Amino acid sequence: MKAITLVLVAAALVIEPWPGRVGLGIWCAGSLSSAILIAGLLDRLLASPPLQARLRRNVAIYGTGTGVTALKTQLLASESDRFAGHFCDANAHAQPGPRTSGDLADLISTIRRGLIDEIIIAYPAQERAHLASIIGALDQHPVDVKLAYPFQDAALAFASTPSNIIRGDAILVDVRRAPARDWASIAKRAFDRSTAAIALLVTLPLVILIAAAIKITSPGPVFFRQKRHGVHGEVISVWKFRTMTVMEDGDRVQQAVRGDKRITKVGALLRRTSLDELPQLINVLRGTMSLVGPRPHALAHNQYYAAIIKDYSSRNRVLPGITGWAQINGYRGETRTPEQMARRIEHDIWYINNWSFALDLKILLLTPIFGFVNPNAY
Repeated sequence: MKAITLVLVAAALVIEPWPGRVGLGIWCAGSLSSAILIAGLLDRLLASPPLQARLRRNVAIYGTGTGVTALKTQLLASESDRFAGHFCDANAHAQPGPRTSGDLADLISTIRRGLIDEIIIAYPAQERAHLASIIGALDQHPVDVKLAYPFQDAALAFASTPSNIIRGDAILVDVRRAPARDWASIAKRAFDRSTAAIALLVTLPLVILIAAAIKITSPGPVFFRQKRHGVHGEVISVWKFRTMTVMEDGDRVQQAVRGDKRITKVGALLRRTSLDELPQLINVLRGTMSLVGPRPHALAHNQYYAAIIKDYSSRNRVLPGITGWAQINGYRGETRTPEQMARRIEHDIWYINNWSFALDLKILLLTPIFGFVNPNAY
């Protein structure tokens, strides 16, 4: 099939410059045949059982009660979903009933391994007092979260909402949706890595020049790696050009301030132009960062702000980015007050909840204008 397609395309390209109806007809026929053959190949690929199996969503249940059994039965019979396990509170393991796959810690561990796409939380009405803590524990993981309400709960019977689903004898209500799902997630990562590879090749002479300037003008290594939180809240090492005489990466990390004596002369230029972030293309290639996403903060700053800013940890539902919605809107550099950080987090959460490829492209295009050079960058 590939050989036939190539022959038709080659014939179309060769004949296309020739004038006359015959040349135009053959060119159109070749192009149309190629499109039909490629479409047929894609249809066969998408219909193949192995790919269909991979496209099935892995759905787990967390909770107790009679409704769990009905949900599990339906998931096991589903052609579009795959049952990924039944989890419940640790103290529920001692109760008689069906065997479970573990508790909340086991559920989170399974999510980290990429084995769950969606979680249905199902509890009897009298046991829902601790739902907030369960949802909070899932806050920084890129999975869909739904609540299952039985039909008999008349006060919560709002199945007419478009995002809600009727499954068995329950209404599934969206609590949180993963921003980039299924093919979108795969496409975003493919775009990130291919673009990062090209960018590294194009900027290689600049990287060598910057490395030489750092080495000549101040003692110490060229690169600085600092531990920060990535997706799932996992600790990652973020690459940067060294811009200071110190390399803080512990329980206390002091933010750079205007006129900071720790910043080297070359470092000041790199920070003003954001060129110190250039080595993070390595992080993108390794899959620990994205081109666009919430900027990762030092571990010490995360620990401090997570305790005082609502939804702070929700930023970890996506890969951190080299640039982001907050940065092109002026929220970068030093944050003197918790209110300034809260505004940055609001922009990060808005980006996550409204993610699209168009939004990523907009941010990338606006970054050279509003992100690279900013009065708050020093």
